[in-house]
Amino acid sequence: ESPFAQSAAAHLALYQKDFVRAEKLARQAIERDAENIEALYVMARIFFAQKKWAAAKWVIKNALEIAPSHGGLYLLLGHTEKELDLLHDALDAYGLAVKFYPTDEALESYGLLLLKRGRSAEALLVLERLVALRPREYKNHLHVGNAYMANKKFELAQAAYIKALELKPDDKDITFNLGLLFYD
Repeated sequence: ESPFAQSAAAHLALYQKDFVRAEKLARQAIERDAENIEALYVMARIFFAQKKWAAAKWVIKNALEIAPSHGGLYLLLGHTEKELDLLHDALDAYGLAVKFYPTDEALESYGLLLLKRGRSAEALLVLERLVALRPREYKNHLHVGNAYMANKKFELAQAAYIKALELKPDDKDITFNLGLLFYD
C-alpha cells in the first residue's frame, strides 16, 4: 500500500505491458505522494508506450520540475520530442540525458540525432564514447563509422565498419555502408 511499493508494482506491470494495471498503480502512488518521481516516470512511460505524446510530455515536464537532474526523464523527453518532430528540443533533452544518465541508449540517441542534424563533429565525440562504453556492440561501431564518414575520416570509417562486420558478419547495413565508403 505504500507509494514505493505501488511504484515498484507499476514498473513491473509496465514491463509486462499491462498498461491498465500499471497506470492504476502509478496513479495510486501519485495520489499518496504527488512528488513520487518513480510513479510519475512510470506514468510518462505508459503514455509514451500508448503513443499519447502530449500527455507523456506534460507528465515529464512536471516531474522534471521536481527532479531536474533525472536523466531517465530527459531521455524519455527526448524520445517524446522526437516523436512530436521537435528535433531541436529532442536534441536538448538527449544532451541533458547524456549529462545526467550517460547510458548506451542516451549516447546512441544523442549521437544519432546530432549526426542527423548535420553536427557530425559533435556526433563523432558522442559515438566514440558509446563505442568505449559498449565495444562488443556491432551497431555502435556502425554508428561511429557513419560519423567518421560524415567527418571525411575514411580510413577510420573503414576500420569501424570492419570491426562491426567482425562482430556481426551477416549484417546488410554494414556491408551497404562499406560499399558506400568504397564508392566515395
